[in-house]
Amino acid sequence: MSEKAVRLKKKSGHKRVKYLRGCSDKTRFKSLEHAKEAKERIRYISAMESIDGKPSNYLPIRAYFCGNCAGFHLTSRPDRDDITMNMAS
Repeated sequence: MSEKAVRLKKKSGHKRVKYLRGCSDKTRFKSLEHAKEAKERIRYISAMESIDGKPSNYLPIRAYFCGNCAGFHLTSRPDRDDITMNMAS
């Protein structure tokens, strides 16, 4: 086999991943506006479908930019800047 054929041969068992750091299992939104619309839609549907009328605890609360895929994702975690700690006195 020639050197060029060896380089171009696909490696067996090698799975090609589109994004390096685990973005491939997340929903990607192309703009912040699309992410915010989806967030509101998810929260509305969850409240309408719940038995007691209260939404789930794990609903998206903010969108963030992902430098890996150059898109936006939703998360239920609060922003790092918004976290406050209650100190026991």
